[in-house]
Amino acid sequence: MITRVTQQMMNNTFMRNLEANNRQMEKLQSQLATGKSIVLPGDDPVVAARAMFFRSNLTEANKYVDNASKAQLWLDTTEGALHNSTEALHRVRELLVTASSDATSVDARRAIAKEIEQMKEHIKEIANTSVAGRHIFAGTHVHNEPAHVGPDGKIEWVGNDGFIELEIGMNNLMTLNISGSQIFKVDDKSIFDVLDEVTTKLLDGNTPSNEISSYLSKVDDFMNNTLDYMAEIGARQNRLDFTIHRLEGLILGLEEAKSNAEDVNAAKVITELQMQENVYRASLSVGARIIQPSLVDFLR
Repeated sequence: MITRVTQQMMNNTFMRNLEANNRQMEKLQSQLATGKSIVLPGDDPVVAARAMFFRSNLTEANKYVDNASKAQLWLDTTEGALHNSTEALHRVRELLVTASSDATSVDARRAIAKEIEQMKEHIKEIANTSVAGRHIFAGTHVHNEPAHVGPDGKIEWVGNDGFIELEIGMNNLMTLNISGSQIFKVDDKSIFDVLDEVTTKLLDGNTPSNEISSYLSKVDDFMNNTLDYMAEIGARQNRLDFTIHRLEGLILGLEEAKSNAEDVNAAKVITELQMQENVYRASLSVGARIIQPSLVDFLR
């Protein structure tokens, strides 16, 4: 069966093809303007799904890096606080060595007692160290100072033994804090209680030297305990450094994969756009010949 091709059919076909050319040119122009190979998910659902997958992974990886940076700040602050505490305890030990000598006068012991009192206040400030308003040794009671002056004027420990964890990877949690009771308490007696006791004995001019020297071992216990936890903090910092390095490498890989999936090849798109423009001009030229003049055109 022979189908008769009418002028109207030719005109309609020409207009459909011209519209298709316009859509293709618009798509290429949008790609150049946005730098993306897809503007809408419907342009290429497979590529769009792949790009969304890479974007989701990038968001997750960047969140882990952000958490790791926060953990790094917390651990660095903890390490500095423990180092300062060790130095303060070392100074206390030096003072006790001097005070335990029989050659030290009563007045000298009382002067030493005043300096130890100041070291106690310094250690209290260390125990109340905070990062961004959160006290690092307070357990989970981060908004309250753990070393608190009680009604009797003595320093009380009001922090708890809770742990704070931060996610630095998929199913990868890191404990940020060390409970202050682990640092500033040994055998259920706090360093503040020990310093209060020795200060009282130094102010009492009748305390034997050997009784003063007995506190050296107690101060050593606190120093050794602090050094042990400094080593633990160092181990966590090393783990965190490796984790951050791994995450940064992962992010670079995901950025490259995302770019390959959705970014345009500018040179290729420009070439295709030029070709499409040539096709468009050729279509217009052919269309001018296809669309015949009507009777109205002759009557003008």
